[in-house]
This record gives sequence, structure tokens and C-alpha cells, in this order.
Amino acid sequence: MTNVSFLSVTFGHPSKRKREEEQEVNGKNANKKSKTLTEAEKAREAKRALAKEKFRLLDAKRKSKRPRSFRKRLVKKIKNEKKQREAQAAAKKKEEQKSQVPKQAGKRKVMNNEK
Repeated sequence: MTNVSFLSVTFGHPSKRKREEEQEVNGKNANKKSKTLTEAEKAREAKRALAKEKFRLLDAKRKSKRPRSFRKRLVKKIKNEKKQREAQAAAKKKEEQKSQVPKQAGKRKVMNNEK
């Protein structure tokens, strides 16, 4: 019995995936699927950006044919760019949070003014 359940688990996944793909084509669960895809893509992009950044820093430090002062300036420039990008991302995030807060301006309670 344990063997059978093991087989059903291993062979159950591809058919489930196929069924989900068919549903996506038909329009069911399409939104759900696209959301997860975009999140995965965003994560992948962030990972790639980090890897590129690391490579740029290492590459700048490694260029031994150029004088040390040049390499130091290059590393400093790259780090400053990174700080600016992070600051922009933080500002953007803050702006999004501001826009999500519902505003209650203009609504005043009228207390027992009717006689």
C-alpha cells in the first residue's frame, strides 16, 4: 500500500500541472496563475540584479592593470549608484503606502443641529 501511494504522489504531479495549464487556457484560474508568475519573475530579476552588482564590484576590484585610485573611484561610484537605487525604491514604496491609506478629509459629523 505504501508503494502505491508513493507512485500516486510521483505520477500525480505532472497530470495536475497539465490540468492547471488547460484551465489557464480555458480562462479558469488565469489571474491566480499570472500573479504567481509575476512574483516569481520579480524575484528572479532581483536575484539577477544582485548577482550583476556583485560581479561589477568584484570586476572593479580585480582590474589590476588600472591604478588603485581608479579602482577605488569605480567601486565608490558603483556603491553610490546602489545607494541611490535603494533610496528610490524606498521612496517609491513609501509613496505606494501613502496612496493605499484611505483619506477621510471633508467628512464632518453633524451633531444634533436639527431642532
